[in-house]
Amino acid sequence: MKMINSLIIIVLIISSVALLASERLYVYEPVKFSYVSASKEEGWYWCKSDGARIEWFWNPIMNIPDVFYVEYTLLITNKPDGGSGFDSQIKAELIIEEGTMERVLVGYTQPTPYDKPRPVYEMVEKRTYRKVAEGVLEMVNTFEPVYEGNTNGIGYEAHSYVKFDVPKVYLESLRQRQFKIVIYWPPLDNRNLFAANPDLKPLLIFKK
Repeated sequence: MKMINSLIIIVLIISSVALLASERLYVYEPVKFSYVSASKEEGWYWCKSDGARIEWFWNPIMNIPDVFYVEYTLLITNKPDGGSGFDSQIKAELIIEEGTMERVLVGYTQPTPYDKPRPVYEMVEKRTYRKVAEGVLEMVNTFEPVYEGNTNGIGYEAHSYVKFDVPKVYLESLRQRQFKIVIYWPPLDNRNLFAANPDLKPLLIFKK
């Protein structure tokens, strides 16, 4: 009986190891950067006014699961020409592009002696955007000591990730259409300023 139990345990261990070995880590970079109401300073786009936001776009990801992570590196400071070592909680939203076909009137036929003008319609795709998930970037700046005065950019760098749990009904949209992730100013816990750089891209990561 002990031998049977031992064999069962060995089989379970081997199966677990094989399952873990079969998992793969997938990493995707965005393909486009955009911003609203951010000011550009030495290659960085600073969000420091109400309504400012940073947007990153990803192409469709065929094998994306319903749970994934996005890793960010941003600059954070407490004020213009401010200090270092500051954190922020930044709202992030996952937004998908949707398309519906609509019949649109584009003109009329030429009248003839036998027929009056008739309307001409075309099917046109109307694109809209829908928020399907949201999360919070708990940005952490490990610079010490925290310093209120101007450090000329030294110690501004902060890191975090956001986890998205997407309703399965929207997975096909992520797999077939471009989507974007937006981060907003002001942060949820303070009015610290944050900045993104188009060359320092967030990474979308999951394992399967």
